[in-house]
Amino acid sequence: MLGSNFRTILPGDMDTTMKNSTSSDSSKNKNSTPETTGSNSNATPATLDKRSESAGPIAKKRRVPASITQNACVNCKKARAKCDGNQPCTRCTSKRSLYQEECAYEPHTKNAKTMLVRNLKESHDIRHKAERIFTWLANGTDNEHDILERIKNRDSITDIANWLESIESNGESQLSIYAGSNNELDGDLPSEFVWTTVTGDDEVIEHLISLYFTWVHPFYPLFNEGHFVDSMKQESDEFCSHNLFNAICAMACYLHTATDEDIIDYKRMGTQFSDFVRNRIDPQDSSLTNIQAFAVTFLVRCTQGQGFSGSVYLTIASRSMESLRPSNSDSADYRQIWRETVKGINSLNVEWAQMTFTMAPAYIPDLQPTQLFEEISLWEAEVDKSGWAPYRFPTDFMNGTPFHCLTATTNRKKMELVDIIHQTTILLSNATGPLISAEDLWAIYRRLLTWHEDLPISIAIMCEEEVQRLPHIYSLHILYATTAVYLLSPLLDFKEPQLDALVRQHAKEGLKLLVERYHFHYTSRYQPVSQMFAMLYLTEVLIQSSPETDKDSGKNALAYIKQATGILKQSNSSFPVASVFMGMLQENTKRFLIPLPNELEDLFRHSPRTSKFPLDDAINAFGSTTYVQPVEAIRKRIDPSFRSRWMMHAAAGYPKNFHRPPLLRQTSAEETGAHNLMRILNLQNHNTN
Repeated sequence: MLGSNFRTILPGDMDTTMKNSTSSDSSKNKNSTPETTGSNSNATPATLDKRSESAGPIAKKRRVPASITQNACVNCKKARAKCDGNQPCTRCTSKRSLYQEECAYEPHTKNAKTMLVRNLKESHDIRHKAERIFTWLANGTDNEHDILERIKNRDSITDIANWLESIESNGESQLSIYAGSNNELDGDLPSEFVWTTVTGDDEVIEHLISLYFTWVHPFYPLFNEGHFVDSMKQESDEFCSHNLFNAICAMACYLHTATDEDIIDYKRMGTQFSDFVRNRIDPQDSSLTNIQAFAVTFLVRCTQGQGFSGSVYLTIASRSMESLRPSNSDSADYRQIWRETVKGINSLNVEWAQMTFTMAPAYIPDLQPTQLFEEISLWEAEVDKSGWAPYRFPTDFMNGTPFHCLTATTNRKKMELVDIIHQTTILLSNATGPLISAEDLWAIYRRLLTWHEDLPISIAIMCEEEVQRLPHIYSLHILYATTAVYLLSPLLDFKEPQLDALVRQHAKEGLKLLVERYHFHYTSRYQPVSQMFAMLYLTEVLIQSSPETDKDSGKNALAYIKQATGILKQSNSSFPVASVFMGMLQENTKRFLIPLPNELEDLFRHSPRTSKFPLDDAINAFGSTTYVQPVEAIRKRIDPSFRSRWMMHAAAGYPKNFHRPPLLRQTSAEETGAHNLMRILNLQNHNTN
């Protein structure tokens, strides 16, 4: 039922014989080059051509010594002497004097003319392509937004023009095909089975798939890894499709860590994978793999800084999933993967609603599991034992020590948390709903804290523990802290010191996990887009609620802003959307800190920006101009009796191992509530210290 795990079929299991033979042949070729077989290692191509012409029994031309070059240095030309072509040549070295210039070579007349003609042709070609791009823009093409997006991403003129030509001819990227073919496409895949037309390099594909299953899939499990890999290897469309395959590769391209040895532009390749999907995907196709491709494409668009338009992909996936119901004839594997996809899409909808401060849509109804509770528990235990290692490069397969992935347990608890977030978005963002009562908000907060205390020990983060946790476990705890702040921050207007401290404590807990745990162990290159947004949101709450220096953390507004800028700079090396968040942070800081400190001016001046239109960038990223929660609109919907009733509920005692000590005197409900809130705060301090 689990299928294969992709990380078990990668470089460690590859046939190395072919590689060894290839490298051996390569070394033989290197050893047999003319430079090493000639009588002089400094022989030039010109002399080698001369020697080859004089070879043979009928050759009568005078043999030119191998140590003489036809393109002599300037000094040897003036002296009409023979030159060996070295730098410097032997004659200049032995006869150097005060009256002789440095040994220098002029380009050969024939070569210089050829290079000049080639450069002129390339210049004319680039100018022609640039004119075509301007013509497309002037004609008001539907692809105007995509053209401008590619220009902002610094794609070359040649790449943009080739992409436009491929659209004009209803084709795709004219690159090699995964399976070894170089056929050009006219809109249909070639007869030979392939998964993508973007690259034919098997090692690149394996690298990308591994990146996706390491950093994305554990926190956003939209399908089953094992069944996907099995179908991919068997060239079956049961649990894999061209659109899903290319969407996964597009997302993974933004997770690649660039090195000096790279010969591939992975970000450009990511755009090509994305284009493959966007040009081919059919919204009327309600197959399971096509729905999964829509959901993954939403993640890709968020990464590219186009989450607002990309959310339409998520909407299409949700609607298609509502109409797709498994039948009794479907296999147990299909029904299980269908349920995983439903949970994954529901989770994306809720997290997107939390990011955009909107009400989450209704859940896609799930099916009742056909397995018994014991069978499900055994299956989860088996999945949790699968290996996970922090993969970045192909060599990590041999060097990494795998951990138990714990993805089944993490995502079971995540779906419980998502359900709490779903309730929270409805309570706070339903403008046509009833007034927000203290009972409703208190019930959600109580449920949230209970969820946190009931976490299994395998994914709970204990006090002052030094054990390194997996990134998706850290992300789960950061999501919990963000949800607590999201729920309670509208109450900061009450000006209750204990309540304010409680909100700040949740915010500091989230940032501490993000910076001191996630960032420290895994860097910020791989964190989800929603986690980048959470960092900005929590930072803003801390700055607004405690602008002076925080006594516990020793940080002030300047320190928090510098910390957020550093995180986003590192994330920007992978995700283009990070530069959009950077611009939003800068604009918000300029409004908050007047005058702007010189230290921040210098910091912002050297920070990357997407374009000179930060407002458009923010709207394109997630449909809003700010990451600040609209608390004023929420407070208008709070019931007038909220404050007094909230304190009364706090007087009841909470959470489940919270015990109210016997009172020495009769206190008011508000006094008791304040004391109990302080105890909750102390409990939070204990959990984070």
